[in-house]
Amino acid sequence: MKLLNGLADQGVKFKIGMRCESPYAIKEAVKKNAGIGIVFKDLIRREVALGAFKILRGHGLRLLSQSFLLYRADYPLSPAGAEFLALLRGVALARQHAKGRIGRADSLAFDRGSRSLRWSPKL
Repeated sequence: MKLLNGLADQGVKFKIGMRCESPYAIKEAVKKNAGIGIVFKDLIRREVALGAFKILRGHGLRLLSQSFLLYRADYPLSPAGAEFLALLRGVALARQHAKGRIGRADSLAFDRGSRSLRWSPKL
């Protein structure tokens, strides 16, 4: 909804003909010529390669999304899962660093006991 509101704020006029609950439903609707859809690029890579879909690029339009890693709270995270979680959080921290939001002398530590990543600014 934020995307549609943002487009409307930029003066883009559109008419919503349907809403789909899954990316696969969006793909089927587009295949049946019901309009255009917004999905993750990875979900249509094959169809684009086969020429079934074409990607439209919006000038100055940046689409961002949040992803979440889910795991059971009542079941201990495996060592491999904990390392993967630390890796993901480290990537996010590196991106913040690259954008200048975090100083170079900051440190990152993974606490296996609490299964969390700690960020400590060095002052």
